[in-house]
Amino acid sequence: MYVISHRGNTKTTGENSIEAIRAALKLAVDEIEFDVHESADHHLLLHHDSLFEGHEISKSKASTLQLPSLDEALSLFKNKQTIARIEIKSADIKTVSALLERHKGIAIKIISFNYPLLKEIHKKHPAVPLSPLQKKHPFGIVWKAKKLGAAEVTVNQRWLFILPVYYYLFLSGLRVVAYTVNSYSQATLITFCYPNAAITTDNAELFLTRRGIVRNRT
Repeated sequence: MYVISHRGNTKTTGENSIEAIRAALKLAVDEIEFDVHESADHHLLLHHDSLFEGHEISKSKASTLQLPSLDEALSLFKNKQTIARIEIKSADIKTVSALLERHKGIAIKIISFNYPLLKEIHKKHPAVPLSPLQKKHPFGIVWKAKKLGAAEVTVNQRWLFILPVYYYLFLSGLRVVAYTVNSYSQATLITFCYPNAAITTDNAELFLTRRGIVRNRT
């Protein structure tokens, strides 16, 4: 089972935090997913929502928000096998492109609901792996993924056992990344139906224990 830690390992600390990423890196997870917004002064910051303590991130300076930066987060991945799975909530292509140039030696994958942004990233950085996120329904996501040269699609788990969706995704030949799956039995069923599926979960340590490969990484 291919395991993606959702917003870091949040069992003992807050999501999308440097501490959560450090904790997830100590596990044998395959990827760590976290959310990113761009501030008014063009810093990429870790946070899920567009607002932080009542401030709109896109209209606020990074220094006033005191959120962890994506640069700091990515520095933790240096010389690591784990992939940094960056979900871009809001950002400009120039800011994203500059970040990718700064961190060329790190394994990065970009995911987003923003298909036009993914297209721009693919044009400027064709070697960077991409994963389009499903919006209202999964139909059309395969076409988008293939246009981006993507090897996977990221889909809400609740769609995966609807028969037309199953055939659509299974026959695409793309890896299905299911989110967010916190039941191990559900994850097992998904990987039975989609043999190359990846599972995004808040319970990475539990899943890896069941998989029998938990180990600390230094």
